[in-house]
Amino acid sequence: MAETLASGSATRFDRVEQVKVKYRVDESLRVLHRVWSGHRSWLVAARMTPGGRSAALYSRGRRLETPADGPLSLGHHADSGTVFWTFPNDRRLRAGQALDGQAPVVRALFPTTAPSVHIQAYTPERCVTARLDEAGTRRAVAYAKVYADGSGIAAARMLDALGAAAARQGAGLRVPRVLACDEERGLLLVSPVDGRQMTDLAPSMLPVAFSRLGTALGCLHDLPAPGLPPFRRLTLGAIGTAADLIARVRPDAEPALGRLRARLHGLAPRAGRMPAVCLHGDVNSKNWMVDDRSAGLIDFDQASRGPAACDLAGVLAGLRFRTVVGDWTQRFESTLADAFLEGYARVRPLPAPAALAWHTGAALLVERALRAVSRVRRDALIHLPQILDESRAWTERAQ
Repeated sequence: MAETLASGSATRFDRVEQVKVKYRVDESLRVLHRVWSGHRSWLVAARMTPGGRSAALYSRGRRLETPADGPLSLGHHADSGTVFWTFPNDRRLRAGQALDGQAPVVRALFPTTAPSVHIQAYTPERCVTARLDEAGTRRAVAYAKVYADGSGIAAARMLDALGAAAARQGAGLRVPRVLACDEERGLLLVSPVDGRQMTDLAPSMLPVAFSRLGTALGCLHDLPAPGLPPFRRLTLGAIGTAADLIARVRPDAEPALGRLRARLHGLAPRAGRMPAVCLHGDVNSKNWMVDDRSAGLIDFDQASRGPAACDLAGVLAGLRFRTVVGDWTQRFESTLADAFLEGYARVRPLPAPAALAWHTGAALLVERALRAVSRVRRDALIHLPQILDESRAWTERAQ
């Protein structure tokens, strides 16, 4: 990488940190790195493709500009079939123009002094999220997200509708407020949601936090869901695809995957038919926060409609995963799960136990076991047999 991107003062890298990985079997391997040269750092995305396709990718991207006094914006390592992009250069995103503080919608919101921009999350070729701080301070005044697929305007409309409905409902749920949207640049600006994320909380505070998360999800599920796409991650087709992909990478797990797939298919009719509700679709630890009164939900890009058990199962599967990899004890997991479900039950009835168990088993397979492979998560890959065992155990509860 260093030889491919060497330029100016960044002729060598002192340190390389892997930020995230996305592996598509037989298609591509994408890795986002943060590279350091002295006290400066840059985000560098690498995409490896088979069959000589990298040359065409490199050729299409050669008009990219080189950041001042940094690595080259674009590089090609032909032997490995890898193309490198240095952020803000991206094959599909226009992040540089949208996040330089001079975009018209940003200037309109902050006409006196441009805010400082701090990248919070970057998924190459898809989206980037940044925190906008008041100039000279660390106080967030907005969050900006740039989309590669032009979905910013749809996200703005959906958030507007959710925000209005949540305001009518009461104080159990907080969501970001849309500040501005620039359709041409794929840029969405939203207000901060006050509170702290799960990772910033002491263990003693987590039961209350999960209770408030349950209440917030219950309030969300009571909101209307017009125009939202159906939730498809836990369909029988998705379950079969997940099992097949994991087996191709981990042939040793194929027998267990076959048995699990058969049980999920066999017990699915007994999981019960439930009405479709407004789902968040991605309730991971980064997408919710709590203050002294309630929980706030952010990042509704995967909002959809489907059974309430889909959101609840995602949280329960995440708790069980943390137990499996040794982050906490099963007793502590049970405390958090009970608090979460009790918080939800305060505002609306819980799904039937069999339905919740089946969806949790499915989520452990599709959202935890599959992501161990697709995101090359070492801790999860080490514990893959245990994750599959837990998926089967939850599925059996649906009998």
